[in-house]
Amino acid sequence: MTTRLPFSRRGLLRTAAFAAPLGIVGGRGFASNRSAMPSDLLAPPICKAATTIPVTVVSQKRSLKLTWNANAICVAGVPVAKAKGFFDKRNLDVELINFGGSTDQLLEAIATGKADAGIGMALRWLKPLEQGFDVRITAATHGGCMRLLAKSGSGITKLADLKGKSVGVADLGAPDKNFFSIQLARLGLDPLTDVNWRVFPADLLPVALQKGEVQAFTLGDPLGWVIRERDGLAEVATNLDGDFARRACCVLGVRGSLIREDLPPPRR
Repeated sequence: MTTRLPFSRRGLLRTAAFAAPLGIVGGRGFASNRSAMPSDLLAPPICKAATTIPVTVVSQKRSLKLTWNANAICVAGVPVAKAKGFFDKRNLDVELINFGGSTDQLLEAIATGKADAGIGMALRWLKPLEQGFDVRITAATHGGCMRLLAKSGSGITKLADLKGKSVGVADLGAPDKNFFSIQLARLGLDPLTDVNWRVFPADLLPVALQKGEVQAFTLGDPLGWVIRERDGLAEVATNLDGDFARRACCVLGVRGSLIREDLPPPRR
């Protein structure tokens, strides 16, 4: 079982806010422009920034349309970067487009030029990208936001304990369901036959758990975090466990034609 850390929701939101989008800000990014952050926020148990690579400032003001889902905590860095002027400091005039449709529609909007770039969950994007959308993944934005929860004292303390159990999910194509399926397969279990996946609306997953209709459920944040704290649930696993501790789950996709046509000037 993952040990629960004393990490508040406010701290989580602060961390996500400082993890500015486009994969450009690491845990200590912009240190000279802000006050020091507490050590627990520099290495949080969730929403880690992806990189500390320096950012190049474009020479001329550039307008870009960035699409995102305003309901997802994973992309909290997007509006914060806009409000804090991070884009302006790099000569980017970024128009934010809130997108609430399916991933296919989101990627199509980028591929057809209705948006220049977008941020989303990698495990939700891979299948559409396989089908030929002209979108290129160019950076990771952060890692961590998926949880697998069970009742405290249920005996489910690790992924292998899910064999023969019913596990609740909000969507059979959800990134958290796909991630934990991959982890089960790595343990030698068949995620299609060894686990019974049952679909419920996200806010009813804890109800299904309490009624015994499922023995565990997967969910992304912020709802997963809120339910864990409210109901005192055991956190069996997250997508920051083991060798995934420093891997990203959310990515930036850029229109393929933009990458091909808007090349940087050659070095002299």
